[in-house]
Parts: sequence; C-alpha cells; structure tokens
Amino acid sequence: MDRDTDNDGVVDSNDRCANTTAGTRVDATGCPYADLPATGASMLLRTVAFRGTTATMLPSGNADLDKIAIAILATPNSRWEVGGYTDNRGVPAANQRLSQARAQAVMQYLVSKNVPAASLTAVGYGNQRPAVPNTTPAGRAQNRRVEIKKIQ
Repeated sequence: MDRDTDNDGVVDSNDRCANTTAGTRVDATGCPYADLPATGASMLLRTVAFRGTTATMLPSGNADLDKIAIAILATPNSRWEVGGYTDNRGVPAANQRLSQARAQAVMQYLVSKNVPAASLTAVGYGNQRPAVPNTTPAGRAQNRRVEIKKIQ
C-alpha cells in the first residue's frame, strides 16, 4: 500500500514535493499551486530578479515561477500577460527595451515549464506606470519589477 506521508492526497511514490504543509492545495504531483490573480488583476512576482541591468534572471525566482507554471497549466484556455517595468533612471528607450527583454525572459522560463506560448504575452512598459514615486532608491527598486496579469 502506498503511503502519503505529508497527507496532501498524493502518494509518496508520485509526490515531487514531499513534506508540503497540511492543508496546502497541491497539483497531481504534490506540488503547491500558486495563487493567481483574477481576470484583469495583476500579481507582483516578488522573487523574480535580474543580474544588474540585464534580462538575465537570477535563480531566486525559479521556485515561484515553477508554481505559477503549474497553476497556469491547471487553468486551461487562460491568457496571461507578463509585464516588465523599470524605474525612471536612464534613457527611456533603453528602459523600454530592457523591460521588454525581462518580460520576455520570464515568459520563456514559463514556456520552458510547458506553459503554452500561445497563452502568454510579454509586454515591456519601461518606466510607465510606476508603482510608487521614483524619488528614493527604495522607490526605484520597487518600480523595477515584473508582474503577471490574467487577461482571459
């Protein structure tokens, strides 16, 4: 008889995420679903970060992006926008290109986790739509972000 040591409803032999906390909603492999935004709403991808002023993702966001990929796959026929943003420092055209490249990098990561490319769109917003004023280093750091938005 197969055991389910962490009581998540997935037997240990099929459980890729052993030791999930009791009550956590998991997929068929025992890994937690990410809580995704409702249609029209955005979610900040807090752990997604990049090396310097490049579109090279740091591994700090991989675990959360893996959960997001699982959750998107569990919502068939949905459409998502990955939005990249920068602060207001530098040349606006360069910020636009960087934000687009970062959104594209996140999108490509999700595609590498089997999310259909047709369900994703990458949009670079540059320094448009700041989350907070760009008047302090902390504010500028908050404006350098990636969000995911459910569009359908």
